[in-house]
Amino acid sequence: MAAGEYRNLPDLQPEACPICMDTYKNPKILPCSHTMCRECLENLLASGYKSDVLVCPICRKQNQVPPEGVGKFMPNYFVPTSSGESVLSTCNVCETVLSDFQKKSGRCSYCDGQMCAQCYQKHCHPENEMRGLRRTASQEDEYSDGLELDGSHRSIRDNLMLQLQGKAQSIISGRMVSTFQCEQQSAQPIKVTKIVVTKDNKMWILVGNGPFIIKYDSHGMELDRKFVDGKLLDIALHTDGSLLMVLENYHFVMILSYTDSQIREYVSTTDSLSPQCILTLPTGCLVVTAVNLRSVQQESIILLYNGQGTIINSIQCNQRGVAYGTIVSLASNLKHGQICIADEKRQHVYFLREGVAPLTFTRPQGFPTRNRGGSFSNSRYRGFKPKSMSCDSKGNVFVYDDASGMILVLSSSAKLLGIVLPNDADLAGNPNCIAIDCQDRLLVGDESSGKVRIYETEATYNNLGQIDQDAGAFFASMQQRLTDSGGGGIQELVDISSQMSVNPNMFLNAVLNHQQNY
Repeated sequence: MAAGEYRNLPDLQPEACPICMDTYKNPKILPCSHTMCRECLENLLASGYKSDVLVCPICRKQNQVPPEGVGKFMPNYFVPTSSGESVLSTCNVCETVLSDFQKKSGRCSYCDGQMCAQCYQKHCHPENEMRGLRRTASQEDEYSDGLELDGSHRSIRDNLMLQLQGKAQSIISGRMVSTFQCEQQSAQPIKVTKIVVTKDNKMWILVGNGPFIIKYDSHGMELDRKFVDGKLLDIALHTDGSLLMVLENYHFVMILSYTDSQIREYVSTTDSLSPQCILTLPTGCLVVTAVNLRSVQQESIILLYNGQGTIINSIQCNQRGVAYGTIVSLASNLKHGQICIADEKRQHVYFLREGVAPLTFTRPQGFPTRNRGGSFSNSRYRGFKPKSMSCDSKGNVFVYDDASGMILVLSSSAKLLGIVLPNDADLAGNPNCIAIDCQDRLLVGDESSGKVRIYETEATYNNLGQIDQDAGAFFASMQQRLTDSGGGGIQELVDISSQMSVNPNMFLNAVLNHQQNY
């Protein structure tokens, strides 16, 4: 992009669809970089003389339509959709689109969650009775989901569950499966700045600000390294395997070619913008956050580039018209088509999604805080500082909050699902960055020791009534056993408890006790 005035950037896209002249609904970006409503594009395509070519009504360029249709054009997250209300209201649990009736009747008065009829029927809270079944203190002790907890960890978990009442749904158990030490590149403490996972589940790791970017496997064996002359701020992986880099005092995003290992300019901004964070999308597009050097408050702007390195759009304000502060991390939620933005200065995580009004999360007050020594307390509110983010294949968003020292797990509807409780003696050490690998394992990079810790995660408790595949198989097999043995009298108990996430062994004991008393 040629250097120009910063004030012209927000006008790259009109605020209304150029076809219907109304606020965008499901905005799609054509290869020519112009944006229209999806429905408008479908009508335009139907009226054309070719079923696979769409002529842009603005520039008259012919755009090839994907075989799957107009819906496969890249969504534009950065243009305004309908003000106040989402174009599509979805269930907070299963993401089903809600009818007008469900929007009014399927909202929980306790947590303000909006759900479809099926999820609303299962919805409950930990301090409430669950479908006529009340957990006793002895039953609570069974909630360890196979995680080996010593007395101190069990005490921590139980204390956290009490502190999280009404604020979160789960304790996410983190079982450490591997750890390794990154190479020290200077006399300073070894800070793991960024972990980028490759398609073959290896990881490029940036320690400090370089000068080396080193590729490791999950056991800490070095596989490759790249030298970069400059102070590195962020790295990302291009769709072809090349490394994208942001360097301090550069107005460009650089690319280190996978084929010839040459470093060259990939995309450029204006002289008034300094790139800070980058995120690549599966479509080949690039999201860049940059600091406006001409702003007194050093506010951030978000830039969107297509696969050819041409700027498509930019946005500098959130949904409330407030300029973005300090954007420190970006993540792509592939399952739900979202871009997640961590704004440390504004103390928010923003969720941008096609056709839906942006969502916002900030950590509630009265939240447990992890001290440097590894213990937990419920100290006074110290703000919310989202520092690093990553998303798993199930659509969960992991956020490291540097203010509380906790790794939070958010849903795609910006609701707090729970926190991660690691089982190692250091309780994940002193995190600085996180990532999710191809096996949905949590990778935690340390701020001072240079360690990378790898955890397998699973939920200890979930009051929304979701159960994992293993628990579902357990209930199905037990229900068959009861039917074969003529135990139909406890069918109601099986049906009810299958809507709850419970420890199978605990529930089996409850069923057997009930059967003896029946």
